[in-house]
Amino acid sequence: MNVALSGRARVLYEAREFFLKHGYAEVSMQQIADAAGMTKAALYYHFRDKDDLFGQIIVEEMSQQRRSVEQLIDNASGTIADLLLSLAHLYLRDFNPDVMRMMQDYKRHVPESRHDEVHQELENFVRVFTELFERATAAGEIANIPPRIASSVFFHTLLGLVHQSFEPTPASPPLDPDYAARLATSIVLHGIVAPIPPTDDLTAITNRDAMPVASAVNDD
Repeated sequence: MNVALSGRARVLYEAREFFLKHGYAEVSMQQIADAAGMTKAALYYHFRDKDDLFGQIIVEEMSQQRRSVEQLIDNASGTIADLLLSLAHLYLRDFNPDVMRMMQDYKRHVPESRHDEVHQELENFVRVFTELFERATAAGEIANIPPRIASSVFFHTLLGLVHQSFEPTPASPPLDPDYAARLATSIVLHGIVAPIPPTDDLTAITNRDAMPVASAVNDD
């Protein structure tokens, strides 16, 4: 038990450990209360039920990821390609399979009607990417594609690369994070017909003349 944390924070900490280790279905509120050093009644003072507690843990996981992204963008410089590659590296290198399984557990066990806060945090995440593409559009770095669509394409390309490792019969082995980051960045900037740069040298990614086929992809 982490006694240095406040009551609510201690519950979130202990519950996260239980959910990561055992999965949602195998964890009871009584186990969490015992681990947090409080009564079950006190636990329900902080969270109305197990779904609420689980949702708060998922929201906090997403919030931490978003804050890391915001910090990287705030401290970074360079082209949109530089930033997208850095963001892809951050997302894919920090990827935690246990956290992904926990998020899949949330989708499986918690009714959609209880997902409002998670959807709001997802919207906050997409907004960060949208603002990045808005700046790139204003600077003339990318074509006149709606920034919201561009951000959604980038975000879901990253998710797709991660999720393919969790299919019941994966289409391919888990990708090396560095290669996956280059793959995601190249797909978003140039489409699936472009060759994937062999290194993090962005010359191949940013030089459209080196990829004449990719540059023919339209904005539809």
